[in-house]
Amino acid sequence: KGTVTVRVELDLPPPPKPVDPAAHVTADDRRPAPFQLRCLDTGRTQRLACYTVIGRSKKYLDPRYDLILDSPGICDVARIEHAVIKCWCGADPTSWRARVYNFQMGRGAGLGAG
Repeated sequence: KGTVTVRVELDLPPPPKPVDPAAHVTADDRRPAPFQLRCLDTGRTQRLACYTVIGRSKKYLDPRYDLILDSPGICDVARIEHAVIKCWCGADPTSWRARVYNFQMGRGAGLGAG
């Protein structure tokens, strides 16, 4: 009766980077999306475009497409590109998705599928 010692070493490749489901939505995509945001305090609404920039600048952002945060006391919001909301149509025309991108982090918020 003998013993056998086996040693196994595995070299696993690094996991692939997650695929951005909204990579195809660019700043030129200003079509209207079937979403809108509503402020619970003021009741003000903002219709989203497929590419909506969030910021404070009335000079550089377009109020037709972009969400301009102009309330007092929001100094922690960047002037031009604080964040972006990307919306896109899914596999069939009745399914739409939206994702928030934070420019400080450089990626979509959350780890969900879309």
